[in-house]
Amino acid sequence: MQDNSFIYSPLGQDEFRLLRLRWVQGDDDYNHEDTRVLVECELTHHSLDSSPHYTALSYTWGTDLPSRRTKINGKSILIRENLYSFFNQLLSQEHRNETARTGDRSIPPSNRGLEGKQEQGSNPGEPKPSTESYWWIDALCINQSDLPERSAQVTQMRRIYSQAQRIAIWLGPAADESDLAMEAYRSYPRAAGSRTPKEGIEEWFKSLPHDALGKLAQRSWWQRVWVWQEATTPRVPIEFWCGTSRVSFDDMYAANEAIGKRKNYPYDGVFPYNNNLYAMRQLGASRAGRSATIYISPLWLLDEGTRLAATDPRDRVYALLPIWDELQRENMPQEKKKSVPIDYQLDAEEVFRLATVYTLKHLPRRLEILKKCICNRDGTFRRYSWVPDMSDERISKPWSLFVDFFARQKAPEPDFDPELKFSKDMTAISIRAYLISFIKYEYSPIGRNEDVIALDPDLWEARYRTWIRKLGERAFPNFEDRPYAGGGLVSAAVDKLLTFNRMVAGVPVKHWPVLEVAKFNFSALPDPQTVLRSGPREFKFGMSCTSLIETRDGYLGAAMPGVRVGDALVGIPGISCPVALRSDRGIWRIVGCIYVVGLSDRKSWGPEIETTEFVIT
Repeated sequence: MQDNSFIYSPLGQDEFRLLRLRWVQGDDDYNHEDTRVLVECELTHHSLDSSPHYTALSYTWGTDLPSRRTKINGKSILIRENLYSFFNQLLSQEHRNETARTGDRSIPPSNRGLEGKQEQGSNPGEPKPSTESYWWIDALCINQSDLPERSAQVTQMRRIYSQAQRIAIWLGPAADESDLAMEAYRSYPRAAGSRTPKEGIEEWFKSLPHDALGKLAQRSWWQRVWVWQEATTPRVPIEFWCGTSRVSFDDMYAANEAIGKRKNYPYDGVFPYNNNLYAMRQLGASRAGRSATIYISPLWLLDEGTRLAATDPRDRVYALLPIWDELQRENMPQEKKKSVPIDYQLDAEEVFRLATVYTLKHLPRRLEILKKCICNRDGTFRRYSWVPDMSDERISKPWSLFVDFFARQKAPEPDFDPELKFSKDMTAISIRAYLISFIKYEYSPIGRNEDVIALDPDLWEARYRTWIRKLGERAFPNFEDRPYAGGGLVSAAVDKLLTFNRMVAGVPVKHWPVLEVAKFNFSALPDPQTVLRSGPREFKFGMSCTSLIETRDGYLGAAMPGVRVGDALVGIPGISCPVALRSDRGIWRIVGCIYVVGLSDRKSWGPEIETTEFVIT
């Protein structure tokens, strides 16, 4: 990160900075055709209790290095391209608006503040106007190099956005026909009341630019974790900006919901509904005290933080989890009111541990957050095995056993109290859980770098063929079907194992001809085409990165890489499938969830299984 600390002076107690922008064209060689601008800013200090009207900007920083020059308090610094494009677009547009009003294209906008407001000295002899425009932009208003200040200011971000006169969301410059998409949202026919008039609706649907709407919904802004806090701020007007186009949050949401409710209308292959906009609206409704169709909980907020992108992994917690305090503060018992402190001097693992403790304390009988715990690919562990690594793409990335199955399973109601306890230093937990079985066989694909495999189709095709071959050897050692430990036949269990990613969605189990291929000397068959044709591409990729396991009782299953022979299968309240634990001299560590055919729901574990206490570090 670029060190711009030389432009900042220390903030006082309960102070924050606002940014005043000026567009400064070069010396006397002003060219009104030149769309490049030099932005000059002034940082001013204000009390959080008393500040001028300001607009808070919500945007994405981008991953590029700062390369665009600007001036703050008379000192030159570099800013990133996306912020520069916002300044450039905004100020250029205001100059065009002024040109249209006056008809004089040669007047330089040299001393105009944001949105064309004249500043002192614009025209000699005129009274000096007092109106000024202020903005809050996190990258510039916070000294990002000062960790204590950064922690204190980020703690105040919800208040800073809630006190803004408005929030402007910058989706980026115009591209991919985004002007058409923004116009479609803006032109959606809305009545003065809550009901939409029928006239004009059909014509509006006929002219929808589906591809442009779909691409606008895929812009990086929707996937950044911080914008979900910013764009759900209650009781503040919010407006989307893209290029020169603007549309209010309410108008975009109304149009998007009309698209989502529409059935049986033709489109060109890109469904234009924006799921993120819907979820944002529901979170915003909860924050405003209105009813919402999504149940907001600490675990839901952490799930969203894990799914969304963040440059700093700690922000997956800091951006959304404090909203739970905001929602529950009045009804929260005193012992639960201590929230996760925003402190950028803590490392990511400590922040994740605090967030996990916070979540478990609020839901002590529902231990579903432990479902997100996965050991390293090589079977080793991080500092705390019971703390999810919220920056691990395996719990958020498509085509994985976790995302396709475990994350989609509905958490069951706990049938007993797990008696959750924390160690004195809060670095270990103890719970009561069911000890179901142990792993006696495990096959892991050679190598575990999913990204490399995804780029090499031949590699994951070969891994997939080997995986199926190993399954055939374990399931049909004598090349014939036999009774399965969980009831029925092994061939039916194999079908369920190979259809795990579709069972959750309610898709019927299909037959996989593993036994049929095995009868024709499966181990020597280099390319079992019959089996390969039965599997979708994404499934082959997923299985090529998944471990095959068999329990001591003869149950077959699949797990994230890292499980080992001897690991215990444990049933934990609030988690629908078994969890693998590994013992080290009486202390246990979480390996990860496992899908086992016939053992992946509480009812199949049997009433005779007793609970055991596990101390997990």
